[in-house]
This record gives sequence, C-alpha cells and structure tokens, in this order.
Amino acid sequence: MVSRGADAIAAILWGDVNPSGRLPVTFPAGVEQLPRPKLDGSDTVEPNFLGYASHLVPIDYNIEGSDVGYRWFARQHARPLFPFGYGLSYTRFEHSGLSVSSRRGVIQAEATVRNVGSRSGADVVQIYLTDRAAGSTRRLVAFRKVFLRPGEQRGVILPIDPRLLAAWGGKDWLLRGGRFSFALGSDAQTLGSAVSVQLSTRHLRP
Repeated sequence: MVSRGADAIAAILWGDVNPSGRLPVTFPAGVEQLPRPKLDGSDTVEPNFLGYASHLVPIDYNIEGSDVGYRWFARQHARPLFPFGYGLSYTRFEHSGLSVSSRRGVIQAEATVRNVGSRSGADVVQIYLTDRAAGSTRRLVAFRKVFLRPGEQRGVILPIDPRLLAAWGGKDWLLRGGRFSFALGSDAQTLGSAVSVQLSTRHLRP
C-alpha cells in the first residue's frame, strides 16, 4: 500500500482540494475545563512495565454522568478551543428554514443550506436537541453531508431517531411526551435559533 499523506496535505494547503472534515471530539481551552483536570489515581498509582496499574482505581462516573464530551461543555457553559463538529473550508455556507415535524411516529428535520462562497465544497448540516421537558440539554440527533457548487442551495431532510430523545427504562426506551426544541448548528457550540415540536409519550423497542 502506498502512503500519500504528504500529497494530500499539500493539495489542501494549495487549495486544490477543499477540506470538509469535522471534529469528532472537543478540544478544551485548558485542562481546567475538563471534568477531571487530573486523572483519578495518577499521583498514587505506579504502572507496571506494560503501562497497566497494579490495582484498580476507583472512578466517580457521576461527575459528568451521561453528559460526556461536548455535552459536558454545554452543561458547564464552557467555551472550548475547538468544539465538537467544528471544521474549516475554503468557502462559506448559510443555513436557514429549520422545521421539525412528527407524523405517525416519524420525526424529521428539514432545513436549507446554501454555498455563499466562491468555491465548491461540502458542508455538514447538524441538528442538535437543545431543550426538552426534563430541562435544557445539548445532543446531536441528526447530520448530513451536502456537496454544493458556488451559489447552489439545497433542501435537506434529516430523520431523527426517537431513541435519541428517550431514556432507557430497563426493558425499553421511554420517550416522555412534551415540547422538544432543536437548533441548526455548524458545530456543537455555534447554534441557530431553536424551533419546537410537541411529541407524545411512547415506548420504543430496544
């Protein structure tokens, strides 16, 4: 197999290729933003020659609970250096017209994305859950990559898995009815205005 990493990087730097990747993780502005600025047991455990600890280290998973990664930063109202979903491009995109509907149990979002720059490129349309009956939250519930020429715009439909809006009850997923709010985002930190939809309570198969 031939490795052409240098050629790929050069093509991006020279503008022959328009990058469109997105970060799958969050880069904090400093360790103080992390739920564990210091790893549990890092100052008391001496690893063996394989790098493993000689005994188990107790870890408190209740610090962030299920709000890991970008959801932790949203809960703490912390602005990271580079948020989850962040990416660069040689062109610019505008998002508009977000709507969310629920018909016969099918939940979907619709939005319009437009390339307002001078280069062809790809954008990743991201839909985040921002509020529900249990309180404010932040969760990516749908995304889609769209390739557009300069000046081109396209409407996109993004199905939302209802299990992403539900809680596990031991035997099945329970979606508690109420008003749910969603927002379009270019990343987990940069969100547009929220829109809401009323959903009914229902049990979902595992």
